[in-house]
Amino acid sequence: MGDTAPCTRAGHSAVVYGDSMIVFGGKNEYNTKLNDIWVFNFSNYLWEQIIIRNSAISRSGHSAQLFKDYMVVFGGIHDVTQELDDLMILDLKQWNWI
Repeated sequence: MGDTAPCTRAGHSAVVYGDSMIVFGGKNEYNTKLNDIWVFNFSNYLWEQIIIRNSAISRSGHSAQLFKDYMVVFGGIHDVTQELDDLMILDLKQWNWI
């Protein structure tokens, strides 16, 4: 953690988990699809990027919901002609995609 923060983005998803907000994916100002994960801590107002070895495919326009200790992500768009119809689950305790 420190003075880093996610790039400007749109079409991302976010859920509140404990005292943090988890942000996933979206697209940057150049319309490049993202698959990064950022955590904003409401207690100290700092961002932390979470690096996961088995990352999900980049996407924007997807939906996400919190279920217990999991961030459930559905669908989205990977490319102009590639709409996604998949379900990804991020384990928020282990920081691993299921």
